[in-house]
Amino acid sequence: MRGLLKYLPIPDHNARYLAALFVYWMVTFFAFRLAFLLVNLPIFSDVGLSLRGMLAALPLDASMAAWLCAFPWLVILIGSSFKIRLVPLKIRLISGMTLIITLIYALIATGEAAVYSEWKSKLNFKALSFLAQPSEFLAIADVSQILMMAGLWLAMAAIAIVAYLRWVQPVLQKKIPEASTSKLASFLMLAIYSLPLAFFVRGGTGRMPISMSSVYYSSNPAYNDLAVNPGWNMMFQLLNSWAVFGKGNPFEFMPIESARGIVREMHAGAPQEVALRSSLQTSILSSSRPNIVLLILESWSADMISSITKGPEEFTPEFHKLEKDGILFTRFHANGNRSQQGITSILMGFPALGLVTAADDLGFVARLPGLGKHLGKAGYDSAFIYGGRLDFGNITGVVMNAGFQKIKSGEENFPRDLQRGSMGVHDGEIVGEVISEADQLKEPFFLAQFTLSSHAPYDFPLADPQGTSKNLSKNLSEHLGEALYASSIRYTDAALGKFFAKAKTRPWYKNTLFVLVADHSHNSWRDLPSWHPEYRKIPLLLTGPAIKKEFRGTQNRTVGSQVDIPATILGQVGQTEQSGERTKTSHAAKEFEWSRDLLGNQKNQFAQYELNYGFGFVTSDGAIVYDKSSNRTMLSTVPDHSSRVATRMGMAYTQCTMQTFIDGQWCGAKPLF
Repeated sequence: MRGLLKYLPIPDHNARYLAALFVYWMVTFFAFRLAFLLVNLPIFSDVGLSLRGMLAALPLDASMAAWLCAFPWLVILIGSSFKIRLVPLKIRLISGMTLIITLIYALIATGEAAVYSEWKSKLNFKALSFLAQPSEFLAIADVSQILMMAGLWLAMAAIAIVAYLRWVQPVLQKKIPEASTSKLASFLMLAIYSLPLAFFVRGGTGRMPISMSSVYYSSNPAYNDLAVNPGWNMMFQLLNSWAVFGKGNPFEFMPIESARGIVREMHAGAPQEVALRSSLQTSILSSSRPNIVLLILESWSADMISSITKGPEEFTPEFHKLEKDGILFTRFHANGNRSQQGITSILMGFPALGLVTAADDLGFVARLPGLGKHLGKAGYDSAFIYGGRLDFGNITGVVMNAGFQKIKSGEENFPRDLQRGSMGVHDGEIVGEVISEADQLKEPFFLAQFTLSSHAPYDFPLADPQGTSKNLSKNLSEHLGEALYASSIRYTDAALGKFFAKAKTRPWYKNTLFVLVADHSHNSWRDLPSWHPEYRKIPLLLTGPAIKKEFRGTQNRTVGSQVDIPATILGQVGQTEQSGERTKTSHAAKEFEWSRDLLGNQKNQFAQYELNYGFGFVTSDGAIVYDKSSNRTMLSTVPDHSSRVATRMGMAYTQCTMQTFIDGQWCGAKPLF
């Protein structure tokens, strides 16, 4: 390697400098994390978990260190490629920028350490906008807290700067011999020196790039915060949230008081009234404490369910068999068009947002209610299973904050003999693991599985998971669009058949409610635009032996969406029979403020879904699709006399959900639960 370096326009001492700088940042991150831990020691009382956090942090620290090495690398590249020999200028540029970033990072890390015990969250852009008003901050901050923050910042920054000047900068100051290389050699150097930086920035060569939830390892959010790099977190928050928080609510259609009033009316009363009101419901379950198995189906469009949309072929025969034992919701919609949006809505009852996702801010997500949390309080054991990595879209953080007691994901956590694809262990292969996990849970339990084989690139096995001789061809029909996707749906459907065949042999089966729902929709043979309400339709099926016989094989035409799942499930759990119906105080509505019980009496039926810069709003009379960037209604199928009302409802709902995300308060009115 040393011999090869002499042919490149960057001498090897520059490579040593970049390596030394990388190590400098890694040590700096470790030191500030240790200071964070010591300042908040009462919170981090578990020594074992704390040590795991220090180790779990390494991949994200390496990503941040590589980002911070990119500017020095670029300066060295430009200077050497163009034979610029102004060494003092180069040193001033690189070292000056490094020292400035050190001071900024020290301020972020020490500020986070100082306020964490009070705020219980990492710093984000919302916190910075608050600190931008010094008079307000000084009015509420404790003097000792300010002095501690300033002292810690100065001391830690000084130590880091001295370390850089003493051990790292001298490597850069070594005299550089004149380079005499061609432009071809410069490009070769670019390729060689950029590879390790790109490797660490991305977090390896895996399919999914690194994210904050990649370093999550505990069900306790505080320990996960310990592992997240403060600088990486702040960079992510700034890049992804500037458009929202820098300019206020991008979906401000009306005064917030007006929007709040409309949303309250949509939910048939103010949140505090919803929490206390009693409603008369139909009880569909034969047990008040059933096991609950939630199957989240990757990318299942309602177009693939013949009972909802009659297609050219039968794509889901196994799903159709399950319909005979349950209730199929035929006017059900996905709130978003990404997995992290759908899972947040399903597990936490919070709507999908335009421009950003709630999962971008795990501090906000941590304050939301969760199905696992609520059922855990009721004595339910719980687990979540995914055959691949959950890092994408911060889904790991969402699942953890939803309250699952056990999360099993990552291909390395499943037997090696199970067949895998690019996304993870195939749906047909993981069935035995899901059944085994259910066998180990104490009843009543809440078990969730997120499927993956119907996700691109659709590299599922062609053999039928049920072991029949049928071949799941990738060419279902010559005229059929999205043939690969359609074939993957057929494969996962066959895996469902295999799963239920095994589940029926287990003692826990007879007291189990199965909930099948998609995380989001997908393009299909209908080839609809993604903003169309028919595109956003997905299946929701409540099925299993826990369903009373009189409700099996029925359809429900109530308009709803994924956010309504928590209230609908919890509305059926733990109630007392009264003449075939159940009267209850809506504890679920109290926590899941955006969730409506689809089996209860609803004054208004609606479903809202996000567009990047607009919304779709579906009612029992039709739908409105509005694009804010062009200020136009893209589609209206509601009667003319109710079009304005439906549009105002959609605007108010969209404005309130975004305001809740920005303020951390329900529509800017009161703190979240």
